[in-house]
Amino acid sequence: MNSHHSVLTSYIVCCLLTSVIFTSQLAQARIVRIEITSRQSPTFEGKVFGQAGAYEKLRGKAYGELDPTNPQNALITDIRLAPAMQGEWLRMRWIFTFLNPSI
Repeated sequence: MNSHHSVLTSYIVCCLLTSVIFTSQLAQARIVRIEITSRQSPTFEGKVFGQAGAYEKLRGKAYGELDPTNPQNALITDIRLAPAMQGEWLRMRWIFTFLNPSI
């Protein structure tokens, strides 16, 4: 892995973790793993967007956990109906696409 890709991956992880921290005021959750499944640089056929320049596109999967017994998570519709073993957190996964200016 080259240093640019390593810095970019660290940046994405920080962004995702920051979003979880800011939303944790509403619900208790955590990201446990992030997978980058593809990287396209430059994207949009190399088109340059003003001073931002060309962009790159990262796609991946983020895996997280959520405590269904935490009262702050009661905001989530039908959380009581989600399959979970007694005393365990719910597992979740989402697919993301991240666009950022190429460095």
